[in-house]
Amino acid sequence: MYKVFAIICILVQDPLGIERQDCNVFYETNNTVYATETECLAKAEDKAYEMVNGFTTLNLPFEAMQFGCTDKEII
Repeated sequence: MYKVFAIICILVQDPLGIERQDCNVFYETNNTVYATETECLAKAEDKAYEMVNGFTTLNLPFEAMQFGCTDKEII
C-alpha cells in the first residue's frame, strides 16, 4: 500500500535577515492509500498540478515542490 507525499519549500528569513529554504513533508489528510505504486504515482502527479496551480492562483510564494509515493508501512 502506498501514500502520496509532498515536500513543499518556501523561502523564510531568520532573525538575522538571512533567507533560507524551509521545507516540510505533507501527506494527504484523508489518509488515502493506493494498492499499487503506479496508481499512487498517477495521483501524485494530479496532486502536483493541483497544488502548483493553487499556489500560483493564490499568489502564494514557494521555492520548490516535490511529489511522490512512499510505502505506508515506512511512515
